[in-house]
Amino acid sequence: MSTITIVIPCYNEADSIPELIKQLKKIKSNFKFILVDNGSDDNTSSIFDKLSLPENIELLKKETNTGYGAGIKYGIKRVKTKYCGWMHADLQQNANVLLRAKELIEQTNENESGDYIAFKGLRTGRSSLDNLFTVSVALLSTVLFFHRFWDIAGQPNIFKTSSLKFLDKSPDDHTFEFFVFIYFIKISGTYKRFNAPFYKRKFGSSSWDSGLKSKLIHSKNIFKFILNMRFNS
Repeated sequence: MSTITIVIPCYNEADSIPELIKQLKKIKSNFKFILVDNGSDDNTSSIFDKLSLPENIELLKKETNTGYGAGIKYGIKRVKTKYCGWMHADLQQNANVLLRAKELIEQTNENESGDYIAFKGLRTGRSSLDNLFTVSVALLSTVLFFHRFWDIAGQPNIFKTSSLKFLDKSPDDHTFEFFVFIYFIKISGTYKRFNAPFYKRKFGSSSWDSGLKSKLIHSKNIFKFILNMRFNS
């Protein structure tokens, strides 16, 4: 099958990067990786400099952090393969989950898929609090857009590269994930889901999730964004 390029934005993930590279090196079947140092202000750059990267792993440096979505779009501009997508660098998912996506893509008939079909991880093993947020967002989106939604921020994501021209319209921050999911549905895209176990972080901490208060603020911002997308798009 065609090679799949996965973009991985890395923001202050210096502790996670060596293990991440080890996982990526084990995936040698039709995958390329673009790691974007997304304006990190820790020692991410020096960690990358010390690592020996195989030919299928490319490193890009974005000097200024302008958001999670901006890092993904920065990497996707370099993609030349038929399929591309993204996932997180924080090791909350093992990179070998990408092989499940590859199997699903191979099982999808070319005539069935067309341009507007995507492959998206369905996260399992998350905490009750995280699942509560997922359920709330899914219910709101389902009611607003008259379409069944679930685990909108699920990882990894893989699309036909030709179907992602709309990313120029997408936001640069963490609402990027919600925009992509909803907009793709609105342009008659469909998602095939695959099981993608989720784990606790091995290293460091989230750039936005520091407890219940931060989750509530994040939830409020996401709800406002989805409402705005529904009524002011």
